[in-house]
Amino acid sequence: MPGSLAFLLAICALWLHQQTTQACSCYPTHPQMKFCSSTIVVKVKVIKETKIPHPQDQRALRNFVVKQIKMYRSIRKMEVKNVITPYSSAACGITLKKDTQYLLGGSIDRQGRFIVGLCDLVLEWNSLSMPGRNHINHSYNKGCGCKIKWCHGFPCAVDSSKECLWTDLTYQVLDLACLPHWDGTCRWNRKWHSTKKSDNFQNAIEP
Repeated sequence: MPGSLAFLLAICALWLHQQTTQACSCYPTHPQMKFCSSTIVVKVKVIKETKIPHPQDQRALRNFVVKQIKMYRSIRKMEVKNVITPYSSAACGITLKKDTQYLLGGSIDRQGRFIVGLCDLVLEWNSLSMPGRNHINHSYNKGCGCKIKWCHGFPCAVDSSKECLWTDLTYQVLDLACLPHWDGTCRWNRKWHSTKKSDNFQNAIEP
């Protein structure tokens, strides 16, 4: 299955799950915004999975033992060796496949553990397009001063020059990043190394 199709199916499956699981609901958020809002963003390979039991079974946790490949964002110098998530998907727990590489973004709890949930950044690395990987490696950090607005009904438009309008679940998710432009605005950009005037995606959607 082509990487871009696999990624699209994963996004659709995730959103369908969010609609059908009453206890876990996530607002549509572009991967770039999840990247920028995460305390830690790291690329890992999953080694194994264990369960952290709790007297109240619904509060049990899932622990993924991982090998860190690359750290993208962190508030402190550290190496991620474990990824903690609720054991139940109803509590926004995630499932990861053994021997598979993921880009994960999440937070650090009071015990110093890396916590990732269904509403956080969870992307299977091999499902990403090449432009998508380039943006993660080179562009997303540069675009954290921009905002991506989800268009949930037409007509819609950006509220400021620092916003990019998100209207679809394919091209803008797979291949684009919202980056600072030479004129001080934020615009969709496909080429991670370029912010040229001709290289942008239309922000406003006409009625």
